[in-house]
Amino acid sequence: MPNTDRIRTWVAALRSGDYRQTQGALSTPDEDSFCCFGVACKVFQFALTDHLRTYEEVLQELGLLRSEASHLIQLNDELEQSFDQIAGYLEQTYLT
Repeated sequence: MPNTDRIRTWVAALRSGDYRQTQGALSTPDEDSFCCFGVACKVFQFALTDHLRTYEEVLQELGLLRSEASHLIQLNDELEQSFDQIAGYLEQTYLT
């Protein structure tokens, strides 16, 4: 079950303007840019070193299924939607 409080915090971070966006990885090596899940990692203080383990921890923290996460990754990586657009999707899907 989605954790709406955590998702609300994630949405605020995505919209904050504090994070530069990247595709294809949780973050760039210097942690200068992040994918949408990389932002969640920073917000919830998960290490960005073991990407697979971190990804699983973030899904658990947010209460999301892998299928839901796959769609969000597609929005970020393949469709190159902005963090604001992804935040809107999260609000519409989980917070209304």
